[in-house]
Order: sequence, then structure tokens, then C-alpha cells
Amino acid sequence: LELQGRLQLLKKNGAEAISFYRKFNELEPNNPAVQYSIARLYAQANKNHDALQWLRRSIASGFNYSWVLDADDSWNEYRNKADWKTISKTMVAKTYAE
Repeated sequence: LELQGRLQLLKKNGAEAISFYRKFNELEPNNPAVQYSIARLYAQANKNHDALQWLRRSIASGFNYSWVLDADDSWNEYRNKADWKTISKTMVAKTYAE
């Protein structure tokens, strides 16, 4: 399911990708990477409420790649919004050894 979701994502078939990722999420309900993929797909589809809801879920499940949030173009329209700022502040960013 995850590979099918990724294939559809790469083919830019957002609705199909969401369907596969949501089915996979039912099997692994605490997988932050899958939840993040769903969030970004909803963001790309301009489904703001769903995008932010899934972003919250991914962060609550442990998504901690702040550099991804900073670099992912899917969130360009969100970064200046109050909801985005509130949600992104809840993330405990992963730290890396120097």
C-alpha cells in the first residue's frame, strides 16, 4: 500500500495516493511518515483543514524533520498562517551530531 501510494504520488495522482496511504495508515496508525505524506497531499490539493489535521497527527506520532517542513513546497501557502505556526511549534525537531 505504501509503495502504491508513493507511485501515485510520483505520478501526481493525489487522490489515488491519498487513498492508498490512508489504507496503509489503518494498518500502521502511528506511522508519522505516512501521516506526513497524507498531510502534504491534502496541502497540494488545497484541502487546508485535512492537511493541517494530518500534519498535527504526524507530529503527534513523532514526525520531527523540521528541515522537511522548511523545504517542502507543498506548504508554501501555509507557512505564514497562524495555524501553521501553532502546529509547527509543537514539533520537537530531530537533532543531528556534528
